[in-house]
Amino acid sequence: MFTMEDGKIALMMTFDAGFPEMSRIYALNGAEMIVVLSAHVVPYQIYHKIMMRARALENQLFLAVVNKVGLEEQSVYFGESAIISPYGDYLNKTDHQEKVIIESIDLSLVYKTRESLSMKYLENRNVNYFKKSRLCK
Repeated sequence: MFTMEDGKIALMMTFDAGFPEMSRIYALNGAEMIVVLSAHVVPYQIYHKIMMRARALENQLFLAVVNKVGLEEQSVYFGESAIISPYGDYLNKTDHQEKVIIESIDLSLVYKTRESLSMKYLENRNVNYFKKSRLCK
């Protein structure tokens, strides 16, 4: 995770996004956006769609996923890069092509989302369970 002038950004790779723990640790340490550098292949499109949106929603932060696209040897990379809101909604998404997407975001929405939603995912965790395994503060 690194801090920029406008906020805290975390990085994950393809396989990392399949597990909620890493994105949760980033969120607990103040990340406002996670950028996922991904190489998901056919037939795993549904996993990609669900996991990316879930990581944004369950941590109520922005997620930008950049997925490889095209054919390489026997692998077909399907693209579908996206920018996802703290509500888990697509703000912008590509299809199965190389394309640059640009989206203006307001990182303060991370805190507004966490404050306004009745489901407080970060606050309502069973911290005692996680403290036993030293996964959180």
